[in-house]
Amino acid sequence: MRRDSSWVRFTSLAPIVVATLQACGGQPEATRASFGQPIAVGPYVLEVTGAEPGPEPPPPVNVFRTREDEKNLVVYVYWRDLAGLEPAERRVFAQKFLESRLTVVDQRGDRRQPVTAEPKDLLMSMSVSDDWRNWAVVFHVFRDATSPTLVVENPDPQPGQPRAVSVDLGLWREGS
Repeated sequence: MRRDSSWVRFTSLAPIVVATLQACGGQPEATRASFGQPIAVGPYVLEVTGAEPGPEPPPPVNVFRTREDEKNLVVYVYWRDLAGLEPAERRVFAQKFLESRLTVVDQRGDRRQPVTAEPKDLLMSMSVSDDWRNWAVVFHVFRDATSPTLVVENPDPQPGQPRAVSVDLGLWREGS
């Protein structure tokens, strides 16, 4: 079987293309959003409602204990809609989604996954309620990190939805 020269060129360049995409994270450019703006992820909708540095010094709650070179960042998320999920499924889905599909990226490009995602009232006041909408997501970022941006990955975008959405968290600006 004879291969034409374009196929040979493609197959010889393929490893270089793959390596380049991996080095760049292989991520498509994220659509920008701001606090309070609806973010559709498949059939569901969430909002990033705010962010703040974690408590300093951290309380004796394990999720806030960091290494010497880290600090806490807490991102607040509100689920507008989890249509189609039973009440018992909502908390499980929301927590798993937030812990696996959110990433914080700082000015150097360092990426951090959440330490945990918990209902806001449980994490912040240790009270239990039926509120499945309001969540606090805790990240440990480098102590010298500036200009963090949250990236929300949409693993199964519906038509017209982006694969990723970024939200500038407005904290720790360089030079401020």
